[in-house]
Amino acid sequence: MTDSPFEIGQEVQHKAGNTKMIYIGMDDLGQAICTWMSGVDKRKDTFHPAELMPYKPRSPGIFVV
Repeated sequence: MTDSPFEIGQEVQHKAGNTKMIYIGMDDLGQAICTWMSGVDKRKDTFHPAELMPYKPRSPGIFVV
């Protein structure tokens, strides 16, 4: 089993997206297991750890009226 790149319970996101996910551990193949909400549905999937990064919320844009 591989060392964990994140702490269990840490908020992460996929490098290609902005959905906040919760890192819940590693599977036997060295994949990071994450959960997140999609509407009212709770989702769970595995990702290669290199695909993930700590969660950074989008900064609000500046609107000029």
